[in-house]
Amino acid sequence: MENVRVTRKELIDTKSRINLAERGLELLKMKRSIVVLGIFKKLKELGRSKSNLSQAVSTAEKSFKAAVKEVGEIGIEMASSEAADLKVETISEKTAGINTPEIKVENLGGTKDILMNPNLYDLKKVYSKLLEEIIRTYMIEKEVRDLL
Repeated sequence: MENVRVTRKELIDTKSRINLAERGLELLKMKRSIVVLGIFKKLKELGRSKSNLSQAVSTAEKSFKAAVKEVGEIGIEMASSEAADLKVETISEKTAGINTPEIKVENLGGTKDILMNPNLYDLKKVYSKLLEEIIRTYMIEKEVRDLL
């Protein structure tokens, strides 16, 4: 073992390095707790989103069956062949130094909606909401995976 000179300056430098290391450790602990709290918050949000998604799927199934009874499968295929008017935006946020993207989907609607059968119109709205729920659930799952 080397001989360490124990001078006042060496002791002060060592003490300042220890204080700096302790502050760094506290910052790391705070960051870890923020990330853990963020994970639990996102997991709760994911559970709510999955239950909303299952409700949206069951609503979409009921709406689809009602539309099939009224206009038939060919009418639904014709209505689904028109182009969707969607506006998609992506925004990136930072949570404790971790980038988490967010996708926003906005349905711009169309002029053909006025002439559409009411059941088809309802079906279109229900499936638009289902798409938004799917994207929201995916984004929450991605954020949880990124935080882990």
